[in-house]
Amino acid sequence: MRNFQNNFITNTATIRWLKILMAFEKNHHCSTVGLAKTSGSTTRTIMTDITNLKEHFGDCLMIDSSHKGYFFSIKNSSDYLTKKRALIADEILFHIIESIFHHDLLTSSEWAEKYHISESTVLRYLRKVQPIFSSYRLEIQTNPVSFVGEEINIRKFFHDFYYESEITGHTIFPPIAIQNITASAFSKCYQLNQHTCSFGEFNYYLYITFERHCIGQPISLPKPVKAMFENYNDFKLFSEINESIEEQYQRDLPYEEMLYLFLLVKTRRSISNLTIEHTFCKEYNHWPELKKLAALFVNDCIPDSPDPARDQLLIESFFTVAKIKQLLSPLLNHMISDAIQFVEDSYPDDFQLFKTYLFTQPIARDTWDSETLNHLSTSLTMYISSIRSLYWQEKKNIAFLFEGPYYLCQLLKCKSVRYLRSFRTFYFPDSNELSQAYLEKNQIDLIVTNYTEYITEYAQNIDYLLLKTFPDDYDWEALEAKLNTNFNS
Repeated sequence: MRNFQNNFITNTATIRWLKILMAFEKNHHCSTVGLAKTSGSTTRTIMTDITNLKEHFGDCLMIDSSHKGYFFSIKNSSDYLTKKRALIADEILFHIIESIFHHDLLTSSEWAEKYHISESTVLRYLRKVQPIFSSYRLEIQTNPVSFVGEEINIRKFFHDFYYESEITGHTIFPPIAIQNITASAFSKCYQLNQHTCSFGEFNYYLYITFERHCIGQPISLPKPVKAMFENYNDFKLFSEINESIEEQYQRDLPYEEMLYLFLLVKTRRSISNLTIEHTFCKEYNHWPELKKLAALFVNDCIPDSPDPARDQLLIESFFTVAKIKQLLSPLLNHMISDAIQFVEDSYPDDFQLFKTYLFTQPIARDTWDSETLNHLSTSLTMYISSIRSLYWQEKKNIAFLFEGPYYLCQLLKCKSVRYLRSFRTFYFPDSNELSQAYLEKNQIDLIVTNYTEYITEYAQNIDYLLLKTFPDDYDWEALEAKLNTNFNS
C-alpha cells in the first residue's frame, strides 16, 4: 500500500499499521521513536500495534525487539501480501470508487445504511478525499455518489487507481474478453514495433475505455487533436482492433473513442530503438520549438552526454509525447504522488536541476502550465536516468591475474568466466508472452517482479524475488544476493 492509496483508508488503526509496515519495508531496522514519528502516534501505541501486527500476520513475518528497536523480516511474501490486502477489505471508499467504475451508483444515505454508519460520516469521508479528486479536477456528488468532471480526467483517475498503484484486494482486473482483444492487437507486427505500451497497461486502457463508453460516458476530444491525428495511417491500422472488440462483445468503439485509445498507446515510447523514435518525431512532432527545446536541454543539463545527437532525439520524443498529452488533457502528464516521492528521494540533484531548467526555459513555460511542469520534472528525471543506464555505461575490459596453486588458479578462472559471462541470462517478457510453457522453455530459475499477481500465478515451483512497486536499495541488495546465491557452489 502506497501513500496515494492510503488517502482512501478511513480506519485510523489501519493507517498506522500500513505506515509502520511501509517504514519496515524501507528499513528493516526501526526504532520505537522513529515508528511513532512515522505513524503519528505514541511509543506506547507502537508497542500495542506491533503486538497486533504479529497476531494478524502470524508466521509470514517476523518482528523481533531489542534495546535498539525492532527488526523486521518477511518470511512468506505471498502470505504477507494476502494478509496485508485484507487490512482494507471493508474500507468504504474503495467500494465507492468501484461502484462508480461499474456505474452501480448509490446515494450517500444508501451507503450509510449499507455500512451501518451515519450519512454525516459518509459525507465526512468523502470530504476527506476531495483534495485527491480535486487534483484530477473532479468533484464528488452525493445523490448518487459519483464523479463530476471531464471524462478524460475521470478515466485518468481510474487508470492511476487501478493500474499505476499497488495491487489491493479491491483492484479491478480486466476480464478475459478484454485480454483476448489485447492479445489480438499485440499479434500484429505494427502494434509491437510502434510503441512500448505493455500488455497489462493496454488491457487497462482498453477496459476503462470500453466500460465508460458502454455506460454512456463517452470521450470528447478537442477538435485540434482530431484534425491533427485522425488521418494517420497508424491510426487506421490500429482501428482494426474493433474487429476483435465486435467479436467479443458484439459492439465496437466509435471513431473518437478509438482515436483517444490510439493516442494513449502511441505515446508510450521506447528509448531502445532510435530508428523508430526518429520516425515518430518526424511524423508526430508538429512543433519545431520542441526540437529546439530538446537541443537546449542536452546542451545545458546533460553537457557530458557521450552522444548529444542521440540524446537530443530521445528527448525530442519525450517532449513530443508531453505536448500531445497536453492537448488531450494536462492531467495525462501528471504522476501519482508515490512516483514523485520516489524520484525526489532517489534522484534529488537531477530532479532539482531539470525542474529549475524547465521553469526558467521560455519554450517549456509557453507549452505547459506550471503544475504540469512539476510532474514533467519527475518523468523527465526517470527518462534521463533510463538513457544513462542504457547508453552511457562504458564497456569494461577486465584482466584477471591469478597466482597460487595451479588448481586454485584454474578454479578461480572458471568461476570468473561462469559468473561474468554465462551465469546470468536475463529475460524481459511482456505479460502476453508469459506462461508456464515460456518459463519451462527458457528454463527460468528466478522470477523478479514488482507486480504481486505474477507471484501467485507463476512462482509456485520457481524461486522468486518480489520487489516493492518502487524498489529501494534493500530491493537491489536482495536481488544481488539472489544472483550470488550459487556463486560458491
